[in-house]
Amino acid sequence: MSDRFTLDRPNLIISLDSELAWGFRDEKDLPEDKIKCARNSWIRILDLFEEYEIPATWAVVGHLFLDRCDGIHREHPLGKDWFKRDPGGTIDENPSWFGKDLINHILDSKVNHEIGCHSFSHVEFGSAKREVAESELQLSIEAAEKMDISLESFVFPRNNVGHLDLLKEYGFTSYRGTKPVSKDGGMIKNTMRKGGIFLDYFTPLSIDHSIVSPSVDEFGLVNIPSSFIIYGFRGDSRSNLENFVYDPVLLKVKKEIDFLSENNGVLHLWFHPNDLTRERDFGRLKNILKYVKEKDPLEIKTMKDVRKEIVERGA
Repeated sequence: MSDRFTLDRPNLIISLDSELAWGFRDEKDLPEDKIKCARNSWIRILDLFEEYEIPATWAVVGHLFLDRCDGIHREHPLGKDWFKRDPGGTIDENPSWFGKDLINHILDSKVNHEIGCHSFSHVEFGSAKREVAESELQLSIEAAEKMDISLESFVFPRNNVGHLDLLKEYGFTSYRGTKPVSKDGGMIKNTMRKGGIFLDYFTPLSIDHSIVSPSVDEFGLVNIPSSFIIYGFRGDSRSNLENFVYDPVLLKVKKEIDFLSENNGVLHLWFHPNDLTRERDFGRLKNILKYVKEKDPLEIKTMKDVRKEIVERGA
């Protein structure tokens, strides 16, 4: 049972699954292009947020708070097999697996960003044993505390939700939930996806909107559902569509922002810093941020900000 809230103003949230190489540690082959670009992309994204004065929630993998480790992590219940790709060493030796300097860049920004948690080593909570999830939370909190950072918002790796009671127990107050299933047009869109057409992004054919309503769950946590990922449409399919209709994701975002500005609620966009590997990727983000900044009275908030507003309204 949960209490759902419709905010009385249009709100935009941008959250980032900030992982560097950790997002791929269990994949057969590491995507070298994404890993190679990830650090530079992180800084360029921060620069864009600063240029347009837009705050975001950076959900950071806990291991990135470190600047060195042994690569084994004996204290973790999954053991050395889970960390077999962790090279250990220092941030200078293996910068794709550490990110203390990047987190400092967030802290040093003129924009008031939030730093949240994305687990310690990118474990999927929905399929993890309780002791594993607990270790992921504890290790993340300990690593963040060494940088005087208090973690309040949680983003589940691969959006695989689980162990919400542990989030509450370890002091978290909000999380990014999954996008609600659409009742209007959902069957049509799912059918078309099987044929390789992504109607979520092809604006002229998109049937429903992606505005969400936060809710308070049974544990007292604020669930702020995702709307959609702004870099989920890539590769040849994107290139072919852009030849005819410009950038379909940009059109989709503009459509949703226009709808949001006339209908109160939350538009929760998200992506990974390592999604941005080409200049056109940065161009998309820049165009989105520019459009967001021009919209009035759109309010741009972090997950922490929205949670605070809901708690105050419920008080």
